[in-house]
Amino acid sequence: MECEAEQLADAVLAGYLRRLLDATASLAGTGGDAERDGLLGRVRAVSSTPGRRVRIVRAGRADAQALAVDIDPDGRLVVRYDDGTLESLAAADVTHLRPE
Repeated sequence: MECEAEQLADAVLAGYLRRLLDATASLAGTGGDAERDGLLGRVRAVSSTPGRRVRIVRAGRADAQALAVDIDPDGRLVVRYDDGTLESLAAADVTHLRPE
């Protein structure tokens, strides 16, 4: 039984690494252009964050709330603050807020 579990774990890991290598090669083939590669569209399709209100926590800055509106071509989360200002977040703790 333990041997079967190890074989399954090895097969899952091998499959994951094969897909990761393929995705990395595909992205590299477009010069890192996630939009042209289709990676950006795939990420947008599976992300549950755009369209949701979020809390943003960053070191050295006051916590904020905003509406997540998109994921930009560099993979950053784009948020719109209540005053209409847009910001692309490269690093922050982002938490989904409960609907009001």
